[in-house]
Amino acid sequence: MFKIIEMSFVIPRDQSVSELSSFSEYTLNLIMDYYNLQDNQKYCYQFVNTRRYSQQLVEFVVEKIKFDSDLIEHLRKNKKR
Repeated sequence: MFKIIEMSFVIPRDQSVSELSSFSEYTLNLIMDYYNLQDNQKYCYQFVNTRRYSQQLVEFVVEKIKFDSDLIEHLRKNKKR
């Protein structure tokens, strides 16, 4: 049903744990908006009044962050207001 994903990383000396663990619903929405994932049923679907996410979405996001470790920061800075 659910898969537990373990991730490990080394904290650079110039960053704190709180800076690195700032993945939130806001962050997820940035990624989903940028890649237009909310319209793709492979990643996201509406169940009654709740949005549900698939394991494929988790894997997609993890791969994107692995490929570009600054992805979230870039999306935050470039978000249109």
